[in-house]
Amino acid sequence: MNISDFDKLYLLTNPSFIIPPKLSCFSSSSSTSSSTSLLSNSSLSSSSSSSSSSSSSIYSDSLSSCNNNGLQCEKGEKGDKGDKGDQGIPGEVVICDLSYNLYLLTDDFEIPNNVLDGSYNKIYILDSSGGEFEITLPEISSLDNNGRRVHIITDIGGYLISNNVMIKTSGGDTIGDGIEMLMNINYMSIKLMTDYINNRWMII
Repeated sequence: MNISDFDKLYLLTNPSFIIPPKLSCFSSSSSTSSSTSLLSNSSLSSSSSSSSSSSSSIYSDSLSSCNNNGLQCEKGEKGDKGDKGDQGIPGEVVICDLSYNLYLLTDDFEIPNNVLDGSYNKIYILDSSGGEFEITLPEISSLDNNGRRVHIITDIGGYLISNNVMIKTSGGDTIGDGIEMLMNINYMSIKLMTDYINNRWMII
């Protein structure tokens, strides 16, 4: 058998030394200390009981740190649980942006494609008591904010049955299944949101 087979070499001088059952898993440091301990405690006149006690002590001391070439020794006792950490800082409460701007429309109106008032949520209130008129939506591909818009159009005058308001699209955009939508019911309201992928105003 070659020394490289186990990668450990032990010098024994005590005639009564007892080979422990797990000697092969001693670490390099423990094997060195074991040999030294054996040499220093060895004596031809020592009794069997003292050699047994010495070897037993060496064996038990070595087991605490041995783990060689994938050989696993006995697992140590679990340590005490650490103290609970401090509580973290509370996170910020974020309130959704509910800001919007109101616009009163009584005549033909073209909704602009850029935002000058800082809000992408618009509410257009209608009063058609003075007669019919049209609202023209901007072309979706020309909008800032990557084509995202939400418009609410609602009647407050109560004259839509007699004086209709027509909502029209621009540049080939669609609304619903067409290019325009008629508001002809008193106090009706619609909410429009852009589908900027398909250039369509969705009625939601």
